[in-house]
Amino acid sequence: MRLHRLAPPVATLVACVGLAARAAEIDPATVTSLAPEEATALVEQGHDVLELPKLESLSAKAARALAEACGRLRVDLDLPALAILPADVAAGLAPDVWFDLSLPAVTELSAPAAAALAEHQGRLRLAGLVSLAEPVAKELARHRATLELAWAGDFSPQAAAALAQRTGNLHFLGPIRLDPEVARALAGFGGWLSLDGPVTGLDAAVARGLVRQPGSIDIVGLRELPAEVAAALATAGHLELAGRFALEPEAAAALAAHEARLTVYELGSLTPALAAALAAHRGDLDLPNVRSLDLAPAEALAAPRGPLGLHGV
Repeated sequence: MRLHRLAPPVATLVACVGLAARAAEIDPATVTSLAPEEATALVEQGHDVLELPKLESLSAKAARALAEACGRLRVDLDLPALAILPADVAAGLAPDVWFDLSLPAVTELSAPAAAALAEHQGRLRLAGLVSLAEPVAKELARHRATLELAWAGDFSPQAAAALAQRTGNLHFLGPIRLDPEVARALAGFGGWLSLDGPVTGLDAAVARGLVRQPGSIDIVGLRELPAEVAAALATAGHLELAGRFALEPEAAAALAAHEARLTVYELGSLTPALAAALAAHRGDLDLPNVRSLDLAPAEALAAPRGPLGLHGV
């Protein structure tokens, strides 16, 4: 029924109800406390990602209501002000439903809270951790979806070995300072290992430790790539490299020995020497940021080889 066909008193009443409903909507940017019924209503307002920048505390019941509604409506949840995470609140945020959960303000995590979060079905992002004890790492290793963790200052080989037992993808957020013992401890991890930098400490010994793991490696934030490091990385599975580094022909030739999919994001153009070196690669070669290609590099890459991706040309 159209509004202009209603009698004037009825039309006025309907219009007022609509205005009241809109006024009753909760602005996520202003929420400082949340009751369970408010949590459900907030999610039901319609969001792709629900961010609550001023919510510093949450009851276990409100956490569960919030998480269940997010899972039911496929809404991702970001709680950038929730710095303290008791185990019961962590359990409330991790019901058996799927949504991405980000807790960037959490700097310390107890083993019981980590055990509760491990039950979360979707992507779990803990970008603010400053400490990662081995018992916490063991609990987080049980999480089955993508796990994003800050590279903690006290990240030990024991904690790394515990995380290497997980089956989901493992994404570390920088700054990342690598050392041989931690790299070797990550050996055996079979998922996608991502190091999202800036990355320092990546020498040949560290690279050899990292590539012992049978999965794929994504290194973002490289500052340099010496030929000996490239040679060590070339024995990895699917390899992706990005950062502010200059790829020299010697390093490119070392990478060309890689036998699986190789993606190099840093290159915006190709010299004939770089193209000739990379043309020796026989697996999938993806150079997504190359924007221009002169004749000589194009001819070098046109030689018989595996699939070539030049999406930006």
